[in-house]
Amino acid sequence: MSNLHNEIYVGYYSWPICVLGPGKRVGLWLTGCTLKCPGCMSPHFFVRRPEQRMPVATLMAKLRPGLRACDGLTVSGGEPFEQPAALAALLQCFAAEFPQKDVLVYSGCTIEEIWQDPQKREVLRWIDMLMDGRFEVNSSHEKVWRGSDNQRLLLLSERALKYAAFREAKSPARPLLQVQWLGEGRVSLIGVPARGVTANLRGKLRAVANAAQRETRQD
Repeated sequence: MSNLHNEIYVGYYSWPICVLGPGKRVGLWLTGCTLKCPGCMSPHFFVRRPEQRMPVATLMAKLRPGLRACDGLTVSGGEPFEQPAALAALLQCFAAEFPQKDVLVYSGCTIEEIWQDPQKREVLRWIDMLMDGRFEVNSSHEKVWRGSDNQRLLLLSERALKYAAFREAKSPARPLLQVQWLGEGRVSLIGVPARGVTANLRGKLRAVANAAQRETRQD
């Protein structure tokens, strides 16, 4: 039985997300990553902060409305497998409440590395799809849902086999991004952008948001 008293470090969550896995999904980004791949899209999730910590039960309560409305859960980070006990507790709770919905987890670790650690290996029981491997900024970037083509979409459950075509599927010519306005001139970019797009787009979006904020204050 999952331990809902386990505490988990959470950077961000949102739904519906349509660019990180099949269908409409709840996206969850955990914090803390010692891999720190050069060129990572989410360096702001490398370090954990005390205010990001919450019980797994609290997180489930926050995610539940989205999970009811979406097709599945996508977990990224940060490095989710650096919180194996809390991640396992969360995914067990998810499986108990939403047994027909699937889980996709992004990890910079390979499945071979995960398998060497018994605690991390236990988490694999609760995952349908694993996108594994370090982000390699100089690798090709053609396959769907991943930042570099060395990363593998691994199907770990029988129900995930219906997504087999996506293991080698190509990304659209223009990789899809979702943009969310967070207020106070802040934006969130969700998805896997083409190389070099992230910094440029973030700068432009911040400029637009700041201009809109100034106009609002003047009114």
